[in-house]
Amino acid sequence: MRQRGHTLVGTLAVIAILGILIGGYYMGGFGAKNSKDGEPKTVVGQVKRQADKTVVQSNLRQIRTAIEMHRQMNDDAYPQALDELRLPKEITTDPNTDQPFAYDPATGAVWSTVQGYEEL
Repeated sequence: MRQRGHTLVGTLAVIAILGILIGGYYMGGFGAKNSKDGEPKTVVGQVKRQADKTVVQSNLRQIRTAIEMHRQMNDDAYPQALDELRLPKEITTDPNTDQPFAYDPATGAVWSTVQGYEEL
């Protein structure tokens, strides 16, 4: 009977230690959260970064489509500002900085100013 009690306590201790180690690994509790180039080191951080990029890419695609539609309906004139497109603020604002996306009314180009997202 005493042996069973010690086995249970030992098993619970091992489970607790493994839980702490796994939690620290996935939450970035051990070491730096980002590398020197700003890229996340943890699996969760990398997945979040990719999800953020996907949201930005989708928003930029929607804005570019709206710009093209505006141009076609207005004698090849690009809008002077993104506000003319009457898109929701959630689409015209970069979710990483809460600032509007950069826009050049002369060329109709729109882009993110966040490092690593310029190519989107």
